[in-house]
Amino acid sequence: MTLALRSSEGSLLIEEKDFNPVTIETVSVDASWDETRRALKLDAVDYRGGGNAVRLAGEWAAGPGADPAWTATLTGRDAVLRGATPADPPVRIDSIAAHLSGRDDGVSIDAFTLSGPTASGSVSGTFGTRQDEGGLTLRIQAERADGRSALRLWPENIAPPIRTYLVDNLRAGRLDNLDIAVDMTMAEFAAATRGDPMPDGAVRIAFAIADGGLVISPDAPPLSRGRVSGLVTGRNTTIRGATAEIRMPDGRVLGLQDGSFVIKDAVPHDVTAQIGFRLVGGTDAVASLLQAKLFRGLSSTEIDPAGVKGQADLRVDFPLNLDRVPDIADLPVTASGSFTDVTVDKLVGKDRLENGRFAIAYDRSGFNLKGEAKLAGAPMSVDLHQPKAGAPGEALVTLTLDDAARARRGLPAAPALAGPVPARFVVPIGRPGRTTARVEADLSRASIDGLLPGWTKAAGKPGRLTFALTETATGMDLRDIVLESGTVQARGSAIVSQEGTLDRAEFTSLKLSPGDDVRGLVERSGGTYKVNLKGGVADARPFLKALTGPARKGGKDGQGKEGPGKEVEADLSFAILTGFNEEALTNASLRLSLRGDDLRQGRIQGRLKGAAVTVEVARGERGAPPVLSAESSDAGAVLRFLDIYRRMHGGRLQLQTTMNDGPQSGAVQIRSFVLRDEPALGRIMAQGDPGGDDHLNQGGRREVNDVGFDRLSADFVRTGTRVDVSEAAISGPAMGFTLRGWLDTGRNRTDIAGTFVPLYGLNNVVSHVPIFGPLLGGGSNEGLFGINFQVSGTMSAPNVSVNPLSAIAPGFLRKLFGAGGPPQAARPER
Repeated sequence: MTLALRSSEGSLLIEEKDFNPVTIETVSVDASWDETRRALKLDAVDYRGGGNAVRLAGEWAAGPGADPAWTATLTGRDAVLRGATPADPPVRIDSIAAHLSGRDDGVSIDAFTLSGPTASGSVSGTFGTRQDEGGLTLRIQAERADGRSALRLWPENIAPPIRTYLVDNLRAGRLDNLDIAVDMTMAEFAAATRGDPMPDGAVRIAFAIADGGLVISPDAPPLSRGRVSGLVTGRNTTIRGATAEIRMPDGRVLGLQDGSFVIKDAVPHDVTAQIGFRLVGGTDAVASLLQAKLFRGLSSTEIDPAGVKGQADLRVDFPLNLDRVPDIADLPVTASGSFTDVTVDKLVGKDRLENGRFAIAYDRSGFNLKGEAKLAGAPMSVDLHQPKAGAPGEALVTLTLDDAARARRGLPAAPALAGPVPARFVVPIGRPGRTTARVEADLSRASIDGLLPGWTKAAGKPGRLTFALTETATGMDLRDIVLESGTVQARGSAIVSQEGTLDRAEFTSLKLSPGDDVRGLVERSGGTYKVNLKGGVADARPFLKALTGPARKGGKDGQGKEGPGKEVEADLSFAILTGFNEEALTNASLRLSLRGDDLRQGRIQGRLKGAAVTVEVARGERGAPPVLSAESSDAGAVLRFLDIYRRMHGGRLQLQTTMNDGPQSGAVQIRSFVLRDEPALGRIMAQGDPGGDDHLNQGGRREVNDVGFDRLSADFVRTGTRVDVSEAAISGPAMGFTLRGWLDTGRNRTDIAGTFVPLYGLNNVVSHVPIFGPLLGGGSNEGLFGINFQVSGTMSAPNVSVNPLSAIAPGFLRKLFGAGGPPQAARPER
């Protein structure tokens, strides 16, 4: 008897939820029955459908007894199975061989082998036997198989969640070995078919994969070159020691080490895996990973991978529900690790971060990063906290700027600002738009000399600067500036360019002394700064101290750079400009042109107690240095205002001096003035008064109230804070003086020698007699009788010495007597 069977197109439905329908295009069977042998010979069984093509031949024969009740053999060659997905190539099977038998009221798969270029394996087991309680026992083994081909041969109803995940996401790999064991009773098999959880011992899958490629998410770089081995059971999965690479679209690579994937007590529709791994590689690769769509929400700052260098070592752990994968920002991730040898170009403006070492920690409480580095050469520490990845947070950055670091950044350095300046930045993180950092600088450990004109502060004295800083496309905006350092206070705002140059500063309040009431504006125009200050009251004493004090060391401008200094055009006007000794210049107007500390051109006008004061600095002709000219109808008030001399009253002042960089020569004349209560004058006069001791006080000095003089004239040379007087004369109807020597306001020292000429109007006549005048009078400004004296020591309390014997010596011999001799040269103090 022969049999021929042909089918049309259709589908074979298997009532098991994890089995897909079997597509049938055609099935043909050619068989014959041998009654003598009670055997059915299968000449050909041909199946085609859904990309599959299988042709088998074999025989079924009844057994001689109950066990085996029957036997069957099947063989085939050149079979083709469709891929695991439509995108996979078909799996080619070179040979198929099977031997089955009926035993124990069930089916025994005695041997089933297949072999092909991409997959080879064997299957053995039983189905429906009494020993299996009508269930299923299988052993499936394979080795050296292509990963995608192995997935095609993986039965759909064995560990379906894991199989489905791998079918969707495994892109490449080689199955080095696979060992699947199935042991299920009919009740367990039926329960699993209904979707109920299966016993853990029902399935055991041991595998090892090399060169694997896995897609975690379409929005993230894939894993490649993976090596993984593990064990899958009915309800548990354990994978440990996995390694792989994460290759970014730009070619950067991160290494994945110590990977683990653990599922415990899995049930259908509730499969949660505990995933963990280490990420090792370049910091630039981490920055590139954070640019992926899946991870973009973890960082609120866009970091260019090309501008970052360093090493990263991170440990990441998180649970993942394979049925309901949440957004990565919502994953309960815990992460820890470190970044070392970190370098970031242009982190702040053009400043570079170097030698960074940071530790990170991330969990449900938020993201934290702590560490140390150098920014523009200055040591810094960072403490960053975000309550959630991508959520608003803040970073606390502290750094200490020494002189070298400030000079590199274009900030004030020695001598204007010398010593370390600790700074504290509170930087918002994760906020949309431009963010504003709060900055606080501690000036306590620094010394200040001329950072603002006239501002000096010793190291150890308190000082504090705060402001709000916002980076812009063209530089930085500084708002809410508050400077507090003793009597110095300032409030305002500023704009700084990308190069660190001040473009504009506006002061709503500026005080160098407690009573100051000043506001102003500073703007840069090309290479020149235009300064406009106005106010009701300003204290000139800090400026005057700076002008008459010792020269600043270092020879640098306020930025700590060698050079001529910045060009400044200043326009200042104050209702009251206070000076020393309770003197004040009213309606003061100052227009000044400076280069660094050097005054090049200017005009100062005002009134001192009704007396006009005018100072002009004019450019020299044909390249000559600038010349300063000053006039006032109250010379005494000018000297008291400048704290040069307090006992002169009245007098008409005329002064002229050069303003070159080196020694500055000049001349001064004062007419019609009074010296009031000058103790040195009283002692000198006492030596030349023939009237005796009638007017001496208890201290042995003559009481002198007001002494009038007609004129004072002197030639001088100013070098820094020292003034050398070569020939000076003071004369009046009753007396006169000649002076020569020096005084140094910076050191508060003086050494002046001179001659006192009593009854000057009559006594001086002898000095003008031809031939005999110089011999008898000693000079055109002396007389027949004169007393030598010397004033030396501190300017505030000088020593006065007088030689009374010089009074009886003729003029040409007078200088031989001690006091009144040439003053000694000052010892240089630098």
